[in-house]
Amino acid sequence: GLNHKGLKASMKLIGPEPRRCLIPADGFYEWSRKSGRPPIAYRVTRSDRQPMAMAGIWQDWESAGTRIKTCAIVTTEANTAMAKIHHRLPVILGPEHWSLWLGEVGKGAAKLLHPVADEALEICRVSAAVNSNRATGPDLWKPIAVGCGPEC
Repeated sequence: GLNHKGLKASMKLIGPEPRRCLIPADGFYEWSRKSGRPPIAYRVTRSDRQPMAMAGIWQDWESAGTRIKTCAIVTTEANTAMAKIHHRLPVILGPEHWSLWLGEVGKGAAKLLHPVADEALEICRVSAAVNSNRATGPDLWKPIAVGCGPEC
């Protein structure tokens, strides 16, 4: 189950344990954080430019009479490329694994909880503007540099 330690006492689980889902995305951001230096932002996409499906879990909660749907991305240890930036990586599933993750073809989804191959991802440094919740638009995706250079 989920780690419930950080939840407010006023929130109550509704229904069974968290359920599995797929979270589609065309990419995600990650930050390299080195002591004494500002964080460096990276955008991570699939190398083939196709959308990715990340393993997720979802759950309904109730708080003060209001029903809340929440979800979380499931992570695993980083692959070699991502480890230069961060120690975790979303579990990225290929279409051949979607049914197993969703529980449509039996048990065994735990074997999918591993990092994707290094060559499956492209990591590009992007503008620090992605750190602002006011920044929007496709310019945020423009690469400053491809890969993780000496700043990692």
